[in-house]
Amino acid sequence: MGQVMKRKIQVMRWMIWSIAVFYYFYEYIIRVMPSVMSKELMASFDVDAAGFGSLSAAYMYAYAPMQIPVGMLMDRYGARRLLTIGAFMCAIGSFLFAGTPIFFLAQLGRFFTGLGSAFAFVGFVYVCNHWFQGVGIALIVGLGNSLGMLGAVIGQGPLSYVVNHIGWRSTSTIIGFIGLALAATILLLVRNEPKGMQKHEKKPSLKDVIANMKGVIAYKQTWIVALICMTAYLPTVTFAGLWCVPYIQDLYNVDNTTAGYASSMIFIGWLLGGPMLGHYSDLIKKRKPFYVVNSVLLFILFVIIVFYPPPKVYEMFLLLILLGVLASVQLLTYSTVVEINNPEAKGSAVAFTNFAAFIGACVTQPLVGWLLDLHWNGVERGGVPVYTQENFMFALTLFPIAMIFTFIFSLMLKEEHQSDVSDFVAG
Repeated sequence: MGQVMKRKIQVMRWMIWSIAVFYYFYEYIIRVMPSVMSKELMASFDVDAAGFGSLSAAYMYAYAPMQIPVGMLMDRYGARRLLTIGAFMCAIGSFLFAGTPIFFLAQLGRFFTGLGSAFAFVGFVYVCNHWFQGVGIALIVGLGNSLGMLGAVIGQGPLSYVVNHIGWRSTSTIIGFIGLALAATILLLVRNEPKGMQKHEKKPSLKDVIANMKGVIAYKQTWIVALICMTAYLPTVTFAGLWCVPYIQDLYNVDNTTAGYASSMIFIGWLLGGPMLGHYSDLIKKRKPFYVVNSVLLFILFVIIVFYPPPKVYEMFLLLILLGVLASVQLLTYSTVVEINNPEAKGSAVAFTNFAAFIGACVTQPLVGWLLDLHWNGVERGGVPVYTQENFMFALTLFPIAMIFTFIFSLMLKEEHQSDVSDFVAG
């Protein structure tokens, strides 16, 4: 391969990687934005916490089951077409969510954004596999994931400022137009892999892809990794992604902007922890010790946050940053599941693990709302239910319990490598 071609591939890989990361960034904004609209959405659709949880979780009802077919499709067709279609669906869902006064149609809009967003992470990992060779995959995925998670940071504190000034409907409409622009950019600029790989790689048939998925599902250790991924992700996808903002609002009697910035600290913790844990786990070539230690520390931290919260909201900021650093251990599960499975089933293995993560969200996002309503005393302010610290204490006990399960599943894990990390990167 000539020097000119190598330089061209070098430029293209970072351009395409950046677009894939931005898609993940965009998807994260869509995923978490209901958290800073909680009071407005409850008032607009006249629902309680359980209804609000189900509205947000409608996204997950599409996202989670789509992970398995998305992984199979990604192995078969590559990232370009699928990411274009996904970004377009995000735009359509955002427009529907923004424009309807009907609760069911708002749920349908969230469902469509979940369908489109389902392609983001698996597509991003696909791009890493097919455009980067000879680089530790955990580090590359960790770096991109951290940058993508800036979407979660923007989608809380800063987005709450926008919502307060132009309203949640106008904000959602703008999100839709960004999705249309992203779809056009992907279609024009993204390619599935370098030309050199196109000559040597044969696309698997649908029969091969199905066989790969069957092999992934049949392996017991895949399920152990998936359960670690699911329980370790709950602090991020359910607490940070939805319930942290209303918890901070009611606990400290602050507005949604302050609470949004507090919740953003968890994702800033991810920005720090993702690359760091990826780097050190690559160095020692082990993931299990990180799962065991971090699950214990997360249990202790949640006990403090839920049962012994600090008196000042800005003191809570520090605890939430630490929570994010520790919770970023979930990212290692994608490297683990690839390393213990057939290298030809990379997309399927990642997709199945991601499926498990969001099945947990499908259950726990509305479950926390239901638990809040279970002990709610009926007090409202401006037509919106007001929940006490005791209500949240009862509902958020779910998270330290989840960390106990993460610890148990981590002890059951056997790190049996079927492929080197370099094999995973080469694609």
